[in-house]
Amino acid sequence: ILMAIFVISIHTISPDGTINYLLTQSMARIAVPFFFIAAGYYSPSNPMSSDIKKNFFRLTCLYIAWCIFYLPFEISDIAMKPLSASGYALESLYILVKGWRHLWFMPALIIGMVIYYFLHAHKRLYLIALSLYLIGFILQLRIEHGEYSILFYRNFLTFGFPQIVLGAALKQYRLPSMTVYPRVSLLLFFTGMLCAEGCIRLKLGIYDNDLLLFAPLVAAFIFMTALG
Repeated sequence: ILMAIFVISIHTISPDGTINYLLTQSMARIAVPFFFIAAGYYSPSNPMSSDIKKNFFRLTCLYIAWCIFYLPFEISDIAMKPLSASGYALESLYILVKGWRHLWFMPALIIGMVIYYFLHAHKRLYLIALSLYLIGFILQLRIEHGEYSILFYRNFLTFGFPQIVLGAALKQYRLPSMTVYPRVSLLLFFTGMLCAEGCIRLKLGIYDNDLLLFAPLVAAFIFMTALG
């Protein structure tokens, strides 16, 4: 429920002022990582082809259902753009692959899970995941924000997949069984670091905060606390 409230706050509260900024551009940004981490944690530790096929089918059906539900809005968005017939077709394909507005989460989750299936046994899995997340973090800082720029960092490769791996790591190393004192201590520490990161970004006037360094860690420890 808390994560759902955070998602709503991101889309409804203007980040004007320090408090609103730290809420919507810092603390609330743990919500989406939380859901990716949960997906990774509850995925099979050694997924078989039947597992990925079942999950792919279920998630794709759910995504298509939501696409149909939002179809009138999607058509309205596309129709407002002065495009040729081929342009409308490409724009429709783009929206389907990317996900219309907040539906971007579903393609990122589906394809991220597929990538995890193929790489889960790789000996450098964690290094790959961390590297991809850092690449996305850097791209977010370097690319001017726009309608299409977000695809370069908030996607299945540099956002979804690394956090799915983080969730799977929590289960593999039994981190939720960590005793209360160190778990809460680390949660408070990373929360403080996330707030500090938010303050720095506020001072720099940065408002593209989909990828934060400490948001996945705070989300992971909240998830472990919820399990505990």
